[in-house]
Amino acid sequence: MKRKRIKKAKRVLDERPIYCVYYIRREDKVDTYDENLWGVFYVGKGNDRRVYFHRKHVLRTVGKGKHRRLVYKLMDRFYVDGIAFIEEIMFTGLTEWEAFEIEMSAIAAYGRIDNGTGCLANHTDGGEGTSGYVLSEEERQKRKDRVFTKEWRENLSKSRIGDKNHRFGKHWSEADRKRIGESEKGKKESDETKQKKREAMLGDKNPMYGKPQSEAHRKKNSEGHMGQPAWNKGVPMRESQKQYLKNVRRIKFTNKVYIRDIVNRMVQIGDDYGEE
Repeated sequence: MKRKRIKKAKRVLDERPIYCVYYIRREDKVDTYDENLWGVFYVGKGNDRRVYFHRKHVLRTVGKGKHRRLVYKLMDRFYVDGIAFIEEIMFTGLTEWEAFEIEMSAIAAYGRIDNGTGCLANHTDGGEGTSGYVLSEEERQKRKDRVFTKEWRENLSKSRIGDKNHRFGKHWSEADRKRIGESEKGKKESDETKQKKREAMLGDKNPMYGKPQSEAHRKKNSEGHMGQPAWNKGVPMRESQKQYLKNVRRIKFTNKVYIRDIVNRMVQIGDDYGEE
């Protein structure tokens, strides 16, 4: 079997054993090497979160047309036709180099649909992707200078409205809703990620910067919430929340006392100055 070399140009392969190789199987086919297993239609490499990335990314690729990857086209069709598919981690605890090697071997063994050699929706022979890729200064600047025009945004919006949306008139099954919900449980953003998101929306980076809401808009929002129960009504507060509110009240009270003492001191100084 002919094996290609992994390109190392501009790349730094990770030596940490945090990678895995996974298969995505489909219910309506049989595995080429084991009749008791569902058929494989995609082989991938990544960390544990990457395994379920494709399932969530199907909706994000709407409107790409012929540029949409084959794996997402297949998944979309499976959702429409009610064909089940499942992600299965085959190897774990790998370095990036080991993961690439196994991925390339698996793709070579099953073959690809696009070149007529097999059953996989992969577009390459593996060992590629953006993992470890280092952008040049020219590429970085090009991305920074990229501007999405108003016309481009409007065209994108029109391409996803109504029956042009691939999910128009379709509904997620309870099994899919539960599966996606379970996959999202327990995930928390790091403080660094929260800070980056915050900084990305500060000042003129915020789409609402310098655009005050009109009185009509404020009134409409107010009337829309009248008579509705608060979102946290009946929800017990956590101990950390209680402590936080106590600290806020204490700080506010301390600030008021501090300001009052300063004002009283200034008044006293003024009175003393007047007496002199």
